[in-house]
Amino acid sequence: RAHFFRRSVLCSARPAPGLAGPAFLSGGRASLLTLQDKNGLSTFSVTQLPTLGQSLKTLLVNLATRAIASHSLPDFAVVRAEDWSKYTPGAIALDFNYSLHSKDGSKIAMTGTTVLTPTTNPGTASYYSMCGTPVDMESRRYDLIRIVQASR
Repeated sequence: RAHFFRRSVLCSARPAPGLAGPAFLSGGRASLLTLQDKNGLSTFSVTQLPTLGQSLKTLLVNLATRAIASHSLPDFAVVRAEDWSKYTPGAIALDFNYSLHSKDGSKIAMTGTTVLTPTTNPGTASYYSMCGTPVDMESRRYDLIRIVQASR
């Protein structure tokens, strides 16, 4: 069980060895968890973002544009945007691929989903992001859906 924004959320995996629990960033306003199981290693992050008067769709496009421009995720490519209102009202998701580069020069294919949801706080959006290997993300996507639904 992990706690985000004063809500308790059930996670299906334990933090990776060496990580006692969620890492809280920005004075407890953001969390980053590393999850490990038989399929691999994945990360989950959650925070709240200022919308600056933008729609969630515009905010998501701007986040993707900044990810491409920063080169922080090598080979970043958008796969699709999807309406996630069926999971929580007003939610929107972005599926993407990127690569991790090892020291020996090999590439590891990674995939991820970022979800933005409206909040009750004017001018903010909830941000959820799960990343992992393509095999791991087949199951982690369902974890992300459950987390977003539980956080309503």
